[in-house]
Amino acid sequence: MPSLSPELLKQILEEARFAPSGDNIQPWLFKMYPDHSLVLHRNEPENLLASDYFLNASFVALGCILENVAIASEHYGFSSTVVIHEDCVSDETPQATIHFIPTTLSAEQQESNERLFQVMCKRHTDRRPYKKQPLDDTTKRLFEKTALEGGGKLHLIEGEEMLDAFGKTLGSHDTYLWNDATLRDNLIRFIHFSQSNHSATSGMPLDTLGLGTLSIFFKTAILLAYRIPLLWKVICFASRFGTQKTLSASSALVFLTLPKQKIQTSPLSDTPTKDLVRGGRIAERLWLLAETLGLSLQPQYAFVAMAHNAGNEKLGQSFLSANKKIIAFLRSHCPWFEKESLVFAYRIGFVVSKKRASTTERKSVEEILWHT
Repeated sequence: MPSLSPELLKQILEEARFAPSGDNIQPWLFKMYPDHSLVLHRNEPENLLASDYFLNASFVALGCILENVAIASEHYGFSSTVVIHEDCVSDETPQATIHFIPTTLSAEQQESNERLFQVMCKRHTDRRPYKKQPLDDTTKRLFEKTALEGGGKLHLIEGEEMLDAFGKTLGSHDTYLWNDATLRDNLIRFIHFSQSNHSATSGMPLDTLGLGTLSIFFKTAILLAYRIPLLWKVICFASRFGTQKTLSASSALVFLTLPKQKIQTSPLSDTPTKDLVRGGRIAERLWLLAETLGLSLQPQYAFVAMAHNAGNEKLGQSFLSANKKIIAFLRSHCPWFEKESLVFAYRIGFVVSKKRASTTERKSVEEILWHT
């Protein structure tokens, strides 16, 4: 049987560190213990992020990297037992503990795990336009089966007319984002006006935003808007139009849900943190599965944040205005909304361009290890 050494633990983290996170913040930090277990902590940036103003996306990201650890450990001959802690609302509190034991997978299990393992470092967010090509029934059943195995449930929104309506509604969030100076500035702080191969190990290089030739306009408009405030309205309009257009041109909008339950919640909202971590594990498995099928994904974190914060007054009237529109729309178009907890949302499809999308850099293993 294989031996789990500190070096092998680091190799597992080397593979797992490519997990997705909102705005590429990578909010994770690991402690290694003498019994060869790993303890995961949340490492949250000081600034509120555009994708994470209620900390929803951070907990989803923690689930994503936990799933990568599980897949990588099985590749190296170990099964993992992941304990997600109930009280995980502060950075100092452990979010999860991972124990490893040697294992032998069946040929079918090994083949399935290996397919996902091989695309972990290739998986990426693709914000570019997708083809208006529906998903076939076999693909949909495969995604639904994967969600069910993790304890979740998938709900697909399909058809150009419905996707256009959801995109138009989501535009209310864009209005809130670009009109809130704090969130807007923090978003821009995480965008690097450089190419991905010259970027820092966190944040989003300009060429990963899927803007194509509009990147130059976006960069210029952002820089000028700080001198000419009226330009923020132009940027907001363009953002709303882009959100609606990209969503309507997707194969589907996918909602991942879990049964509703009352447990420890996020510090800024009523979101069950354990649900979000569990949802992140399922979401990452679905994302890797999509990669093996040649499909592209783009998370729609705004739906999750809005769904869990109906009537939340902590961010003021501007948020409430956008929140009411989106919540009303979800209630009228999603029969499951009151009964289930939304933990992840994404648009999915076959990307138009044959060129591989630019990707973001990741922190090294040493940067995500807790050094005392």
